[in-house]
Amino acid sequence: MVLIKKKYTEKDKIFRTQSLKWEALCNDIIQYLNKKYIVLTITYFDQSFKTLTNHLNNHSMEYIQIEADWKTLHLNLKTIKASRANHILLYNKSIQLSVNPHADISKKEKVCFLMAEHYPIYESDGCIYSFAQSLACTSEVIFYTALDELIIKASGGEKMMPFIEMFGFKNGCIDHPLITQSIKQAQKKIKHESIGDQKVNSAQAWFYYNCPNLGKTI
Repeated sequence: MVLIKKKYTEKDKIFRTQSLKWEALCNDIIQYLNKKYIVLTITYFDQSFKTLTNHLNNHSMEYIQIEADWKTLHLNLKTIKASRANHILLYNKSIQLSVNPHADISKKEKVCFLMAEHYPIYESDGCIYSFAQSLACTSEVIFYTALDELIIKASGGEKMMPFIEMFGFKNGCIDHPLITQSIKQAQKKIKHESIGDQKVNSAQAWFYYNCPNLGKTI
């Protein structure tokens, strides 16, 4: 068995409220741009996309907006690096499992994927990791989530509270590998109990149409 070295780092940032989450995401975009990163900010649902663009516009932040699926998306990151904005906002209406990006970028570049949300089932998040792994350079993948979001409730949010109270919210959020693993386990549970993957406008609607039994309990 050949072990493939992971070329990206992954992290989950959990916030008390969604308003704190969106504000922190905007602040992180600015910080990464100041560090000369290529920033890809990604949403899965139309509702999240609209919320994010409202926050970006309120902060007068520039971005290149792309609405496409990963299977057909061709990112020339070198061209984007030379652009004025250097910030890509992606709304993936139909993320596919097979990702074959051909990004023209050198090993010296720095790329970060700032994920405004998790998809309820892991495969879509997995496409992001595959994309990051395919790049010539190393990259960072960071997910932003609030305690009241359904993916956290499906992860057993109430069971996290003793852990959260133990470590506390540092700089307004908490991040730990155990939280990341809990979310991935929840995504597997959701897939097992789901009856499909109908494309809808919000995470709440996704659970309503695709995983109604679990949706009723969270």
